[in-house]
Parts: sequence; structure tokens; C-alpha cells
Amino acid sequence: MKNYEHIIKMEAVLDKHSEIIKNFNRLLDEFEKSQEDYQKLKDYYLSDQINEDLDRLNKEEFPKDLKCGVLSEDEVFNLIGDNYQTAIHMLEVATKIIKNH
Repeated sequence: MKNYEHIIKMEAVLDKHSEIIKNFNRLLDEFEKSQEDYQKLKDYYLSDQINEDLDRLNKEEFPKDLKCGVLSEDEVFNLIGDNYQTAIHMLEVATKIIKNH
């Protein structure tokens, strides 16, 4: 092994991890900003308005081509679970990083 190959490998790690952190921070900022809209969705999901909208959907008062995934109990419920699990995952990863610092 050449006496500088480890430098090449570590440089690759530096470059890759730097890019990942840059992308992650951009996505984390976007995720954080999206939480306000996400909360509005959760509030809607728990409101009387969704029941009114479900009644209207069942009476076929909406256009046939209207996307209504938000009226599907499963999709919103799954998103709530995914959001929660993502937050837990971030905490677990952050805890590992802090412990290994």
C-alpha cells in the first residue's frame, strides 16, 4: 500500500460526509418549515371539517378527478406515524453523534 492511500480514502470520506451534511441541513430546514403546515393537516384530521368533507365525498358532491387522499384515514394516520418516527430517528442519530463526539 502506498504511504498516502489512506489520505486519499480519508479525503473521499471528508468530501462525501461534507456533501451529506450540506444536503441533510437543507432537507432538515425544509422539514422544520413544513411542520407548521403538517400541524394544520393534523388539526384538520382531528376536526369536524373532515367529517363534513367525508359526508360530501360519500354524497359524491366533489368532482370525480379531485384528489382526496387527505380524506383517507390511512394516509394521514400513516403520515403522522412517519413524522413521529422520523423525529425519534433524528434523536437517536443525534444521541449517537453526541456520545461519540
